Amino acid sequence: MTDFAQMGTVLGAQAAIAQVVADGEQTIAQKNATIADYKAALLSEQIHAGALDHLVDVLMAELQRLDPANRLLKPTGKHFGDGRPQKQLSAVYADKFDALGKAKGLKRPETLRAQAK
Repeated sequence: MTDFAQMGTVLGAQAAIAQVVADGEQTIAQKNATIADYKAALLSEQIHAGALDHLVDVLMAELQRLDPANRLLKPTGKHFGDGRPQKQLSAVYADKFDALGKAKGLKRPETLRAQAK
């Protein structure tokens, strides 16, 4: 004899499982889309930072050509890990970077940038 009550329970359970799977797949798809958005934003910021680095290099070269004694070109007496001397312009950048990082709630923003010692 067929147990229609049990059959209904099984069909209900299958439907519930299918819904959980569908919800899980949708959640995974949403998270993957969010991760893709974050990756695209990070890539954009990396490209932007690279272009800004180049722009600073070009402007520094032009400043060196026009005014070799400019205060922003003077060394601070510190050096970066790769041996390059830190210039006053880099110190101005570091100070602002750290201040903005702290304003955004970072405890030690200096760990996120190149440091001169």
